Amino acid sequence: QNIYGQKTSKEKRDEEELRARGPEVPLFSPVAEKRLTQMCGSNMYERALLLMQMATFRIPRTQEGDMTDMPNGDTASYASSTQRTGRSQPSRNMKQEMVRLLTEAQGCLDAAEQEEEALKQAATRQTDAPTSGVPPSPLFVSRTHTSVTLRPDPVYHASAPVHHYCPFAKPLGNGTAVSASNTEYEGTGVPVSPTASSPFVISAMESNRQLIFAVGAFGPHGPPASSIGPASRPT
Repeated sequence: QNIYGQKTSKEKRDEEELRARGPEVPLFSPVAEKRLTQMCGSNMYERALLLMQMATFRIPRTQEGDMTDMPNGDTASYASSTQRTGRSQPSRNMKQEMVRLLTEAQGCLDAAEQEEEALKQAATRQTDAPTSGVPPSPLFVSRTHTSVTLRPDPVYHASAPVHHYCPFAKPLGNGTAVSASNTEYEGTGVPVSPTASSPFVISAMESNRQLIFAVGAFGPHGPPASSIGPASRPT
């Protein structure tokens, strides 16, 4: 007994049930989801996987937090069963949010597939041989999560002797064209032989960030044989 009087049997049962259930824990954290989404950057594959995982936390659950009663992921059948069993029905907004996340994930996968196809075409492009002007954008060879391998376009024929090429790179969206000052990444600004078989590797890049690349042609004594060429497609 306390200052409020003797507890009834029902009050005691309610307190026991409350202690047994423990505190209510949210199914997901909007703050954590926002941070993880930002970490994906421009990586459409990683973003799609994250969105699909986020969608699983919007799947209708029973009061006990069990998802096994939802037959084959059929939310309609599950909602009907909750009416018969007396369990709480899932929120309509949660189901709509789940559909939205899965739809967005599919869009990310489609965008990633289109990007891969564009990179494939860029690696095998056929261009006419210019007799003068600036070097074409470099050809894509391969990439990892922190590096990109490129090579000069073999069709370029400069109006002045070319002793070596130098690759340059910059993040997409920072400023305008690639310039000779864009040498913050490892491998940029480094002389490369002007032969078509001489690739150059640009590394020490941030994961999940799009960059653009360009090539400059230089004479034997340093001054450029031409200005910096056009930027590649974002990679």
